[in-house]
Amino acid sequence: MSTTRALSENHLNPNHSSTTKCTSEKDFPRSPMQASPDSSNSPVSSHNELLQEPPVAKPRATPLPWAHLVVVFIIFVTDVLAMTSLTPYLPFLVESFGVVHDRTKLGYVAGLVASSYYFAQLFSSIFWGWVSDRVGRRPVMLIGCFSSCVCSLAFGFSRTLSWALVCRLSYGGLNGILGSMKTSLSEVTDKTNQAKAFSYIGLSFGIGQFLGPLMGGTLALPVETYPSLFLPSSPLYPIKSFLEYFPFFLPNFVIFLVTLCGTIIGLFLLNESNQDVLDKRERKKKAADEQNLLRHVNTHPGTPSAENLNQEDTPIKPVEKRSFFASLKQSEILSTPAPLTTSLIYSTLGFNSVLFSEVLPLWAVLSPKKWGIDFNSSDLGVLMSASGIFILFFNLIFLHKIIDRIGALNTLRTGALLGMPFLCIFPEISLFFFPRPAMFLVWSTLFILVLIRQLTSQLCFSPSIMMINNSVTFRSMGTINGISQSAVAFMRALSPALGGSVFAMSVNNNIIPFDVHLVWVWMALNNLITMSLSFLLPKSINEPKNVPATMETELNDDEPKDIEMTAMGGH
Repeated sequence: MSTTRALSENHLNPNHSSTTKCTSEKDFPRSPMQASPDSSNSPVSSHNELLQEPPVAKPRATPLPWAHLVVVFIIFVTDVLAMTSLTPYLPFLVESFGVVHDRTKLGYVAGLVASSYYFAQLFSSIFWGWVSDRVGRRPVMLIGCFSSCVCSLAFGFSRTLSWALVCRLSYGGLNGILGSMKTSLSEVTDKTNQAKAFSYIGLSFGIGQFLGPLMGGTLALPVETYPSLFLPSSPLYPIKSFLEYFPFFLPNFVIFLVTLCGTIIGLFLLNESNQDVLDKRERKKKAADEQNLLRHVNTHPGTPSAENLNQEDTPIKPVEKRSFFASLKQSEILSTPAPLTTSLIYSTLGFNSVLFSEVLPLWAVLSPKKWGIDFNSSDLGVLMSASGIFILFFNLIFLHKIIDRIGALNTLRTGALLGMPFLCIFPEISLFFFPRPAMFLVWSTLFILVLIRQLTSQLCFSPSIMMINNSVTFRSMGTINGISQSAVAFMRALSPALGGSVFAMSVNNNIIPFDVHLVWVWMALNNLITMSLSFLLPKSINEPKNVPATMETELNDDEPKDIEMTAMGGH
């Protein structure tokens, strides 16, 4: 408002110059040519001086709000632990239910269990985003942490397929951590430190990916894996029968303890980042103070406070409310293709990520004659955890530098392109078993391929999240995050069920590439689709979108409008 008023006054004042003149030559830096006395009177030199612009210094990066970020990332790590710990032992869990007796058919049921979490997220992410806009990011993340505690502990008691599905559906339906975390990061960062902050999403995921599979793979089936620890003379012998009856309780109990610690940390240290919620709290506090003052002046009508209150009393404007769909039609999300395109890219990445996590253990437990490598849950846990260590250092040291150097858009394209050829090589590792097993080559090749897959995935995910937020101004940032989370939840729910079914059908086919190779080629083609979609985005997607002047005027208004479901965070 003040800016508009100043411009109007300048326009009405004839004595005010409309342009700003340079009063001194030292206002602009001089080049060596300009400083030369011989060339000071040259017409060419004078022309160059007029055309030369002062150098624009690169803005210094704003310090990251570490007190807030550390707590948010701890909560996110606990959430990732709960998600990734299931991967190594999922085929063995499904096998223990007794509903599938052929290992080549495990993919059907394993896909159903894995997709149930994302199926629940498909319907709950918009709701939790709406809640986070109304009551804040903090309550949603704390509820997500607590639900992770309860559902992880309950999942450890799974003895039937129906119980496992109920636990996973409950966990997905009550969890809104990721969407709230991404929105919170956007609220506390700017374009100078955005890349670094969002690279720590990958760092947190790397920590969870390192510890989660390690916990799941090494702690599942403890009596079968470590029989010497449960001898009659061992102090663990009294719980042997319990762990035999619930062979997957131990990893879930550890996850329960970790997520409980995350909940307690968040309860005491996590601050609210939603400025609208903070403003509403301030207005409520101010209204309560005014009510107390009003009660006071009613009992003392002759006081100066009562007279001031009557003089300053102004009518309250009615609150404008619009439905979500009415707000969406008038929002910037549908005005350009970038917001929905970035959401589509994010959903294809989510589809491929879950597909890889689903197929890897199903393929690894197959015999070499079926293009597998005959691994167990412990082998898979060690493998995925070892690759997670490198992900930690990559995200901590290199990722944000790569994004700053070549931009989020080119970083995503690089990751999608590099990942394609290596995905197709996984089934060929089984060739090292013939004529006799060469386990060193099996382990080393598999580790390199998994590491490349994880690194290229990190090159895609963090930039895609940045570009989603950069596709709109902050007024629509929550909404687009909710839309993207709903889209990726749908793809992640579809991926395990569809991928597991395709894998199970391809195992019994002996025609290349329609045998086990089919699903790996499919993942490579998904990378190609992701990279192709990125060419629909403008280069401006690399930086946060500027806020229009009209929007700034609205933000400076003393009475902001309450818009029904203006932003959605979701998981």
